[in-house]
Amino acid sequence: MHVRELLEPDTSFYCAIDAVTALVSVVGLVALAMISPGGVGARELVGHVVGFFCS
Repeated sequence: MHVRELLEPDTSFYCAIDAVTALVSVVGLVALAMISPGGVGARELVGHVVGFFCS
């Protein structure tokens, strides 16, 4: 068995997790844009990005 064959299932799993995380982030950003009366400004966007990378 080659190393690549051993790593492929893990790579697919992590790609799927990354896709779900990105989707949740986008949904959160859209919800924030809909709820916030002034739209999404730099302050909200920075908080969202920091929360995304710290989770």
